[in-house]
Amino acid sequence: MKTNHSPLLNLLLLLAAIAAACNLGGLLQPTETVPAIPAEATESVATPTEAAEEPTEVSLPTGAPAETPPPPNNGQIAFTSGGNIWLYAVDSGSLMQLTTDGIADSYENEYQNPQLSADGLLLAYVKNNISYIHSLADGSVTNLIHHGRFFRWTDNPREFFATRGNFECPALDNLEDQELIAFDVMRFSLDNLDTPLVLGNIAGGLRFPQAISNDGRWGSFLNCACYSECGGYSVWEIASGTTREHGLETLFTGAVDFSPNSAQLTVASQQMYGFIESPLYLANADFSGLHEIYFTPGEAPMDPRWSPDGGWIAFTVYVIDSTTYEASNSRVMLIRPDGSGLTTVEGGYAVFLDWSPDGSQLLYSMPAEGGTALYLYDLATAEKTLLPISTSPQLDWGVLP
Repeated sequence: MKTNHSPLLNLLLLLAAIAAACNLGGLLQPTETVPAIPAEATESVATPTEAAEEPTEVSLPTGAPAETPPPPNNGQIAFTSGGNIWLYAVDSGSLMQLTTDGIADSYENEYQNPQLSADGLLLAYVKNNISYIHSLADGSVTNLIHHGRFFRWTDNPREFFATRGNFECPALDNLEDQELIAFDVMRFSLDNLDTPLVLGNIAGGLRFPQAISNDGRWGSFLNCACYSECGGYSVWEIASGTTREHGLETLFTGAVDFSPNSAQLTVASQQMYGFIESPLYLANADFSGLHEIYFTPGEAPMDPRWSPDGGWIAFTVYVIDSTTYEASNSRVMLIRPDGSGLTTVEGGYAVFLDWSPDGSQLLYSMPAEGGTALYLYDLATAEKTLLPISTSPQLDWGVLP
């Protein structure tokens, strides 16, 4: 399960929501499966043959039966393409289009932010700023419009974090009134949506959730202002509704990722108007004990993400052009939380996207003719595999039931 998505993606989605704030009916059931890509990955179906004659004697087995290794399960990737949501099974190469009524580049009509539950049986997504949960087992769809905005699944496959409250800018006569904007952070169970657990209230202005720790104690929120631009992020203790400061004047807090055990976080500087060099930091979840684990002059790390087992942090490093302050290159890297094991996965404008559910592989993108190519990287073998799909950055890699 993933704790958050790309900060650039989150920022684009949030800015679109802010723009709509300041001024579904018939969801389709899962459609028929698209032929697997590549074609050779399609499973053949055996034709029944005539029944063989029954044996006259039955030989009883002797000794312990041979163990059959479990089939490979590298999970499934839920992603958006052409305004719709697709599912790609990594091992078989099978591809299924889940929705068909989406329209690309239409805020009201495209599907966004797919997230798979811990068991891979449920898929959450957003359309026209309304959250839905889609059962991949029976095709049923739950509309969350009266419950809140889906944020992230918990480790329990039928529980999720959501927010409910004010995310809109009213027609303000006095901009200071935006300080009255507030919302609750809640933990829901699909088995009892009417009685969520309220974890805390985030108040004091227009903010949007970016990350939350697995225990629900800590959260990262994007700080915005009505009729203005969003700034950096802040870390909150959700139950007390208070922020925690890192105490470092040179760090303009970027997107945060909390460790799987909720004890630590990793963060780098927010990049807004061009790139500025920054270290990659590690800290306790309350932002105490902040220290560098990676720094190279003229580079800006972004989108750090813990592996599911907490043993690695993957991130994208952008090389900064000293004249334009734009990215002249990027590469995907790995590092241990203690700063050891630094590994370059790929360069050439590579961008980290996601971890596999078991943390043995990661997914990254590369520029390709006519679009973007997706690759898997195996941590044990360093093998790289090109995937036969094209997708936007809106994706989630989860288990395959």
